[in-house]
Amino acid sequence: MKTIKKNISKSLNLVGNYRACFYKQENKILQKWNDFIIGIMRITNINLKNLLIFSLQSVDYRKNVICISGMTRLAKALAGKNTNLRETTINYCALGTGSGTPTTNDTTLFTESYRNLPGSRESSDNLVYMTAYFTPSETSGTFTEFGTFIDATATANSGQLFGKLGSLNWVKDSSTYLLVDIIYTLQTV
Repeated sequence: MKTIKKNISKSLNLVGNYRACFYKQENKILQKWNDFIIGIMRITNINLKNLLIFSLQSVDYRKNVICISGMTRLAKALAGKNTNLRETTINYCALGTGSGTPTTNDTTLFTESYRNLPGSRESSDNLVYMTAYFTPSETSGTFTEFGTFIDATATANSGQLFGKLGSLNWVKDSSTYLLVDIIYTLQTV
């Protein structure tokens, strides 16, 4: 009986840790190589990061806000209420330029400016690993927010916002690759 009470009193915690890495590659031929490898990763979901050729410029570590809209999708999946896998898959990552403090009630970025497919997604035990890739030719600018979306399309603000970062100062120019490594950890507390 004590064991049951102990297990009931535990709760589930979901934590998102992000590492944004900014890499330079000014050689156009090597940029094409990197873009080719990233394209393969987006299509196959195989992590080939070790084949990319560029030099690290800076790194930014962050923890995110997990949004209720994304958690709702996760709860439905656990209850068997989703009709297909896409309804519970983080399938887009987005950059934005809006200002404000992220909250668990947010359903979109404040001002979304660019989104694409993650380059790799993996899981191991209670961890989910994914990487978002933003190439030199895709987008450039100063980005103040980042989000991951479930069941989204290429259209801005589509899908269910799962994780959100704000108050960023991510500056990316036309010779910079931005790779955002994401680790979601499900744990009991």
